[in-house]
Amino acid sequence: MIPMYNSAIMNVKLKNKGEIMNYTEAREYIKNASKKGSILGIDNIKVYYREYRRNRYQNDSEYKEQQREYQNNYRHNRYQNDTEYRNKIKEYSQRPEVKEQRREQQRNRYQNDPEYREKIKERQRQYHLKKKLVH
Repeated sequence: MIPMYNSAIMNVKLKNKGEIMNYTEAREYIKNASKKGSILGIDNIKVYYREYRRNRYQNDSEYKEQQREYQNNYRHNRYQNDTEYRNKIKEYSQRPEVKEQRREQQRNRYQNDPEYREKIKERQRQYHLKKKLVH
């Protein structure tokens, strides 16, 4: 039952690549597919949607950037609005092994990334300038 159902889906996918099904072909497809069960079950929709998003994420840099921005905004908003989540993050970040891991990452980045190194040096200059102005 499932292999025939998948082959019917594959035929539609092939038609979607270049051709458009006409009404009679679509009715025939629905009639044949409904004998085997649902036309598009929720599982197949999930699979195709995951495949679509994965392909789009790999091939479309603008979409990739939108997804990253969305995830960052989601994390930021959750951190701002959810006290329990914020406390959990703070507690986690205070662990000695996490602090050491973070320091190691920063050291490596500082050594290997000239832009980051300049950014840090600029921050240090700004900090010292402010400190001089205060005293």
